Amino acid sequence: MGVYIPFIAAVVCIFPLAIFIYRGILRYNSLREIFITILGFVVPCMPLIFFNLTNHWDTVQGIYKTAIYSKNSIYVANSWSIYLKSFWPELWAVTLGVLKILGTGLALAFLVVLSIKGYQKKLPKPLIFLLITFFFNFILLRYYWGDRHVVYFSYLHPFIFIFSAYVFFLSLLIPT
Repeated sequence: MGVYIPFIAAVVCIFPLAIFIYRGILRYNSLREIFITILGFVVPCMPLIFFNLTNHWDTVQGIYKTAIYSKNSIYVANSWSIYLKSFWPELWAVTLGVLKILGTGLALAFLVVLSIKGYQKKLPKPLIFLLITFFFNFILLRYYWGDRHVVYFSYLHPFIFIFSAYVFFLSLLIPT
């Protein structure tokens, strides 16, 4: 689990970074917003920082040893085929609490809706930010060298809930 903590922190930072870039980093209020964002990342990590300070940086040493020495001790199949056909449908299904075939169908429905709305240029701006962040997570997870257990990726659950809700919302707008 120790290896997942910095990985999760790295991919979660993409969303605020995308918002700062969009809104303009050099705006008048941006320094205050950057400070609040940094504070929002530091305060929840205080117990972990305190633990590391009092225990000779044990967690950091474990992450370093795992990343350098033991990452090649197990083989993890890391092909696009397995990643797309196995990991994502299972993650989508586990997140929503449905069967894998329903999770796959909902993910495909989201891709269809996304393609149609993107072609029509009617994607809402908040959804674009979520898509940018999700895209970076999607690519980074593909090249992650560790085991991919769906229970470790709870930080992706909001994306899956929002994307699935977007599909249901648009399906309600279809005239019958």
